[in-house]
Amino acid sequence: MKKCAYLLMLPVAIFVCGIALSACGNGEEEYVPSPCICSWSEWTITAAPTCTTEGSRERECLTCQEKETEAIPIDPDAHDHVWQVYREPIPGHWEGIEELKCTHCGHVKEWRYFPHGG
Repeated sequence: MKKCAYLLMLPVAIFVCGIALSACGNGEEEYVPSPCICSWSEWTITAAPTCTTEGSRERECLTCQEKETEAIPIDPDAHDHVWQVYREPIPGHWEGIEELKCTHCGHVKEWRYFPHGG
């Protein structure tokens, strides 16, 4: 009699265990992390704009390390002026001329004479 009761309870136990195991899933669910509510660092300039090219700046989330990059518009006043000889002096005739000229766009800020040295 006890054997018969155990045999009748066995299919019920298997059925209940099957339901319990199916509720656990098969372990193939994709893990989806919760979205980060980003806390951003200060902007860092990675490339300064010039009179002819855009610059860029970057910041990073302090929590998830996601990076965000943004363009900085061209700055028409961001010239890189250097003195360049415009005309060499000719002894006995005229002095030379130098100009303070932008290496990017050619804008001339000022010019000056320089002596021929003799």
